[in-house]
Amino acid sequence: MIPYFVSFLIGGLVGLTELLSKYTWSFCNIFKNSAGWLYISVSGSGSLLAYFFIVSFGLMPSVKATGWFWHVFISSVLGVAVFRSSFANLDVGGKQFSAGVGVILDVFKKRAERNLDQDIQDSLYITVLPLVSKLSFAAAKDHLVLLSSEVLRSLSDQEKKEYLKGVDRISKLTAPDSSKMVVFSLLLINLTGEKLFKTIIDNTTKLFAEQSKNVQDELDENMRRLAEYKSSIDNYTNEHGSNS
Repeated sequence: MIPYFVSFLIGGLVGLTELLSKYTWSFCNIFKNSAGWLYISVSGSGSLLAYFFIVSFGLMPSVKATGWFWHVFISSVLGVAVFRSSFANLDVGGKQFSAGVGVILDVFKKRAERNLDQDIQDSLYITVLPLVSKLSFAAAKDHLVLLSSEVLRSLSDQEKKEYLKGVDRISKLTAPDSSKMVVFSLLLINLTGEKLFKTIIDNTTKLFAEQSKNVQDELDENMRRLAEYKSSIDNYTNEHGSNS
């Protein structure tokens, strides 16, 4: 019984790894989503089924002689590879279609990804909205791009290009500035993760608030000086007007 459980576990871990490769910052969401669990279970079942056939037909006896664990491990890994491949490509109406068990697994994977995308974006939207409500996209864009480029040095050149292309597309949108800020923030948080994103936005908000305060203080000081100058002119006019 244990070998079958191990086989299922190996296949499930492969399915989990596939999802984690796309949802690096959303580990918990995979386990909160029923479609994510379903794909992991289907992946594990494929591995279990492959091991069952190998045992039933007495295949790979030389590997079996090395011990049950290696027999299970190698059988499961091979099963995972077979069940993710297509045994034929069909041409229907000028379009190419794959045929095989891998197509079925791909259906479950796409469903899991679609559900995870919806859940994650909904969660991120709720996180992002209150954090960026005081920021302007036009004012903060360059600062955030520069700051994020410094902290995201681990990104590949291709990932950086895609990120900058995304920012450029947002800039060209005919949408309110607040909407652009939210969309940009969703793009950024998917790269940085929630913790780093909050730190970047918090620092940016404080910086802009300080700059705004300095501008306001300077404006108040200029208005005070203008009022003093006006008062001096009024006093001078009143004194000379009385003398005349």
